[in-house]
Amino acid sequence: MIEAFNLYDFLCYFLIYSFLGWCVEVIYHALTFGKVINRGFLNGPVCPIYGFGMVAILGFFDHFLKTDVQNGNAIGLFIGGVIITTAIELFGGWILDKLFHVRWWDYSDKPFNLHGYICPEFSLYWGLGVVFIYRIVHPVIADVTVNLIPHDIGVILLAVLYLIMLVDLIVTVSILIGLNKRLKELDSLRADMRKISDELTGRIAEGAIRNANIIEKTRVQMSLAGMETRDELSDRIESGREEILRRKNAAAARYEELRSKVYKHKTFGITRLVKSFPSSSHEKYGELFDIIKKTVNEGK
Repeated sequence: MIEAFNLYDFLCYFLIYSFLGWCVEVIYHALTFGKVINRGFLNGPVCPIYGFGMVAILGFFDHFLKTDVQNGNAIGLFIGGVIITTAIELFGGWILDKLFHVRWWDYSDKPFNLHGYICPEFSLYWGLGVVFIYRIVHPVIADVTVNLIPHDIGVILLAVLYLIMLVDLIVTVSILIGLNKRLKELDSLRADMRKISDELTGRIAEGAIRNANIIEKTRVQMSLAGMETRDELSDRIESGREEILRRKNAAAARYEELRSKVYKHKTFGITRLVKSFPSSSHEKYGELFDIIKKTVNEGK
């Protein structure tokens, strides 16, 4: 790394632009959907993908190419901004999808999108945003970071803030791992309840047929020693139905228990994430995830 862009600068800019990116997301969502919500993947007011994007831009132009685009070619900055930020958005969306099986943003309704991860429309927005931030916003931020905040105090602040971010990341990952486990169990319980319902239907049909045959053959059966009476056979059928109903009720109770756990933490749990990413979808358990989204959006 070039000495002018040291680790301290990297850590400062990453946090600052993660926070500014979060502000942009909140404002965009408020203007688009009329709701003010925490738009971050993490619980804190940060969107790390913006932090990665901006430090990549700074590192590439200032220190890899060693060019001064602040006062130079804005077209080159725009093109570079489009390429770098789009690549980061593509990789970020893909890695989150593969790790947690959840698509947090989806551009599938946009023209010429690539698997819903990126699209030309937003790539152009990122390029324009990079030009604006790099040439107007960043000189102010760089001046404040270097001149107004003493280095020793800055190091302490960074240590505290990154510790908080680390805890936040651990909590969020734990929530998503727990969500996938619960979705898996919920999906299994739904299959079991369908199987039990089919079994109960079969038992009822079987009982009806057997009772009809009993009515026709009552005299013969009553005359044979050791054979069950009509009432005894009916009791056995009814006992079997009751056992199936007990299993179905137990599965349904467990299903509701798991559903309630999914919605338990509205500020730090999956409820917040669903509200933050209304277009999100689940790769493996899409139907169940859509039910969760609908329930959250309806405020139930």
